[in-house]
Amino acid sequence: MKTCTVDGCDKQHRARGLCATHYNQEHQPNRHAKVIVQCAACGADIEKCGSNGTKRRPICSERCRYKVTYGRWPGEDKQLIGPMPPTCQIAPPPAPSNAALRFVGGTCLWCSTTFVHDLRKSGVMSKHCTERCARKAANARYDQRKGRFAISRRLRLGIYERDQWTCQLCTMPVESTLPPEHPWAATLDHIECQSWVLVPDHSSANLRLAHRMCNSIRNSEAYHHAG
Repeated sequence: MKTCTVDGCDKQHRARGLCATHYNQEHQPNRHAKVIVQCAACGADIEKCGSNGTKRRPICSERCRYKVTYGRWPGEDKQLIGPMPPTCQIAPPPAPSNAALRFVGGTCLWCSTTFVHDLRKSGVMSKHCTERCARKAANARYDQRKGRFAISRRLRLGIYERDQWTCQLCTMPVESTLPPEHPWAATLDHIECQSWVLVPDHSSANLRLAHRMCNSIRNSEAYHHAG
């Protein structure tokens, strides 16, 4: 492809070895100069580029373009007959009644997490934040009926806070961020060992905070002492 002969210009050649831009700059410098013309519809002065060979009539606005295209002004030769029809409006949503509560906040009975419940789904306030916590609570109630030790996470954390995160066996602090399987993680210890009584007591008054290691050592000593 033949390009412009001006140094540094790689545009396509148009005439006399120049591209369109350099040709206009050298041979027709006033080709696109702006001039003052009158609007073909209203006669207002407007500033437009010089003629480029087209026969378009200068227009200053869309209203004047309508006049030039259709030969009349917008709304001309129209008569209003009868009352104006009402405009289409979107009806506002109905205001919620006080009796129709939709979102209610609560605290999960298993994990103590605050949550928001949508009453439109069931109409009854939920006691748990998720289905998982509800299943855990149901399993704990089943274990309690069978005489097994089961306690909610909410009550477990309450006992930890009551004992101020201090092991009640060695009186050393307990780190709350340790995973449950860690030897020095927090566990619940029965003050009165359940192997010594006929009726198990899993109430909070018979539970205390202890390291997993301390709890294991105490159970071993209680086992040897009972033997």
